[in-house]
Amino acid sequence: MAAAGTAHREFERLARELDTGTCFDSTGRTMRDHPARAAIVRMGEEAVPLILERMGAGLLHWHGTLAEITGEDPVPRESWGKIKKEDNKHGPTLRKP
Repeated sequence: MAAAGTAHREFERLARELDTGTCFDSTGRTMRDHPARAAIVRMGEEAVPLILERMGAGLLHWHGTLAEITGEDPVPRESWGKIKKEDNKHGPTLRKP
């Protein structure tokens, strides 16, 4: 397992690469298939707090990556498909474990 600072730096590098490589795709396919996302998934549990931090800042597109790592979808089923533009400014409501 990498040191916390090293994992954080690697995550940030990969997240920037992912954002840059997928910023013009509205379907999510490019993000799902991007090598940087695969590398973040391989980071496993080390990436979870960093993903939650981004989701808390309103970056909702991270929920699929989080679900792949943890096996749990943080978006309540009743909220699937109901993302509004104004929801992004407050971040998602995550289910408590």
